[in-house]
Amino acid sequence: MLKNQNPHIFSVPSKIFLLGEYVVLKEKPGIVAALEPKFSLSISKKEKNNNLVSFPFHSESPAGKFFSKNKDIFSHSAFEFYDPFKGGFGGSSAEFVLLWAILSDSQKSMDAYQEYRSLFDDQKITPSGFDVLVQIEGGILWCHPSEKKIEHLEKKSFPWSQFLIFSATQIKDQKVKTHEHLASNSLIEKMSNEIWLQQLSEIVQKGLEAIKNNNLNIFAECLNEYAFTVEEQKLCTGRTIELMNFLRKYKNVIGVKGCGAGLADAFIVLMDSVLSNQEMEKLKEEALQKGLRFIQQGIGFSKGLNECNKVLKEKV
Repeated sequence: MLKNQNPHIFSVPSKIFLLGEYVVLKEKPGIVAALEPKFSLSISKKEKNNNLVSFPFHSESPAGKFFSKNKDIFSHSAFEFYDPFKGGFGGSSAEFVLLWAILSDSQKSMDAYQEYRSLFDDQKITPSGFDVLVQIEGGILWCHPSEKKIEHLEKKSFPWSQFLIFSATQIKDQKVKTHEHLASNSLIEKMSNEIWLQQLSEIVQKGLEAIKNNNLNIFAECLNEYAFTVEEQKLCTGRTIELMNFLRKYKNVIGVKGCGAGLADAFIVLMDSVLSNQEMEKLKEEALQKGLRFIQQGIGFSKGLNECNKVLKEKV
């Protein structure tokens, strides 16, 4: 499969939903951002003396399904996937995107999105695929895939530097497994609640307008409203709610929202101004005592697949 025996390493950004969990499962618009650090996949010709493995993916994961679909092509290669988070932040979609990029001549995000979604045709709730779009495009995206619309927002005049991102995936039993969550009967029932889904859609639209109008306070309201609207459906654990309330108590914090399934993987914190170094260190230290790991300050600067991998065409 490879032109030479040297390992090739490809990377894509991690991701976080600013607004859009659950409603995007109905192919409605959402806003998602690429983050650092990146996921990476090392691929080399299969040799007895290397440490890579032939199949490092869970068989039911997107990458596992895609690998099985193309196993004749991948059979002579060995792989190693690096996950800097050890769960969450788009890791399973990153595995898929990196495998897809090895085979695809397209490199178009919407083509990858369609391929990804097709892997789950047998499920009642199909994963949104927004992770795939932003990991290929990079930056900050407003997406409406059913209408094949993608808009980059990172260049808008908006204080992206006032966002803080924290990970909760290292807290024992905190992360909600997305594939199990999507298959749960309780979520399937909630996804038929059109009134609730319309409320979420309206918050996403309000957030988009706030970004375009450079209105930080309105966007902060959207973060808080979105979290409360998901909480009301009893989709968040008590610990997730406790962590959001912990972050909201800090001076200068005007918006907090959990992210991912059950809003449990990570937390977005929006400040009304950039913190001093001393204030930032205090917040990071106290958050760590709660099990929250600081990931980054500011969003919008992470490049997508094509910018990260200028040498992709050396691969196959």
